[in-house]
Amino acid sequence: MAHPEKKKVDNMNTGILKAANPWRFFALALGISWFFWMWVILLGWNVWRFPAILFGAFGLFGPALAEIILISRTHDKEQWRDYWQRVFDIRRIGKRWLLVILLTFPALNALALLLSVFAGSPLPEFETAKNLLFEPWRILPFAIFILLYGPLPEELGWRGYALDGLQARYNALVSRYRVYLVWLRE
Repeated sequence: MAHPEKKKVDNMNTGILKAANPWRFFALALGISWFFWMWVILLGWNVWRFPAILFGAFGLFGPALAEIILISRTHDKEQWRDYWQRVFDIRRIGKRWLLVILLTFPALNALALLLSVFAGSPLPEFETAKNLLFEPWRILPFAIFILLYGPLPEELGWRGYALDGLQARYNALVSRYRVYLVWLRE
């Protein structure tokens, strides 16, 4: 027999999935991102200099901002609570999936490095890793920077909102490819 608390969470997630509108999310996320990025392009700014780097960073937060805007507009406290719980509660990830998450990226990098060496390329210099080893106090700020301006803002929106809404309507494979096709256009 299902645990009553588990059933409550499942029912709550089903309601959230049905309420999520992935198409509205796509339009808002791409609109926010490209609003910031278009100025860099139109004004011909060097992307590695101020203020272009600031505009580029703001554009990276388009998917996360879109999700937060759409969830907050529903004024549904349960949906809001569920969203933040899914962001921070690692216990929601099964042990097998946690292992997959932690090992996939290193395994793919090791495979790519191995294939590169077999193809005759020299080993990379690993300059960033060497610098971090000589100044270990920089590891945490570097990791936080990579996380904040890399996968975190995008995944909160693409996987945390759009994919949920699509999976309420389609199977997981169709949903994943629809997110992927829209993400490619970004």
